[in-house]
Amino acid sequence: MKVRLLFLLALLPALAQAAPDPAAFRLDALRWINAFRAAEGRSQVRLDDALNPVSQEWAAKLAGMGRLQHRSIANMQEIQGANGYGAFNENLFMTSGTAAPDDAVEAWKKSPGHRRNLLQQNIDRIGIGVAEGAGGTFVVFNGAGGAPTPVVVPGSGDAPRSGVTFGGNPMSRPGAGQR
Repeated sequence: MKVRLLFLLALLPALAQAAPDPAAFRLDALRWINAFRAAEGRSQVRLDDALNPVSQEWAAKLAGMGRLQHRSIANMQEIQGANGYGAFNENLFMTSGTAAPDDAVEAWKKSPGHRRNLLQQNIDRIGIGVAEGAGGTFVVFNGAGGAPTPVVVPGSGDAPRSGVTFGGNPMSRPGAGQR
């Protein structure tokens, strides 16, 4: 009896910080994002069955690496083109403990670039991924939808490019700027 009690006590910290259930996390994040969009006069978005696995896979990769890193522009454009999205964006969030959906959304709302991604007019579907690793909990938001947003990349001769953005800011190289 004493051994079982000690075993159960040893498990309590692990049980208290159980990994988030991705499906429940997504639904809660969707509610927070849509409440924010409604308050800002934007249309509602929906969870997308094609985007959720894309976001989940990247969250798992980040959890395995133990750090934040955006996909390369080439990878983002590949996802965008393969799915026929006119626009595609990405926000990342990491916390050392277990994350709640509102933690991620509130952090993104406070960052101008991430805020722009959440409120982007031509985004009508989203994917959410969440995974825990040794470095903490990693959350990935991908927004996609409609017509492309022409983006001018500095140094490109002002030629419009695809609507891929990092943190709401067009980037000419992966890993630059906000996460």
